[in-house]
Amino acid sequence: RAEQIIEGKLKKILDGVAKDKEIIWVYEPMKMDAKFPRLASKDIKSVVDIIRQCLTHLLGEREHVILYGGDISPSNSFNLVSTTGIDGLFLGSESVSGEKFIKIVSSLF
Repeated sequence: RAEQIIEGKLKKILDGVAKDKEIIWVYEPMKMDAKFPRLASKDIKSVVDIIRQCLTHLLGEREHVILYGGDISPSNSFNLVSTTGIDGLFLGSESVSGEKFIKIVSSLF
């Protein structure tokens, strides 16, 4: 079911886009709150794997760059990058604070 939903959304996004265009994808889960708790790394990896499979099916075998834009903090950024299959982080509100931004970037090394 998840595969069908994701592929359907990607088809709509790609409608009219040339297949040879380089695209950087950002996966950002639904807003985290009491109804939607923080996703575990294994769940993020599952979705990223589905996105990659769908992109390969729709665009062909090539590198598909996927950034993660969910709940990112200094305490989880290294784990996200190293265990979920993402290619990088897409920082939103966390990058507004220079101190938090530096902590996130520093945690990756």
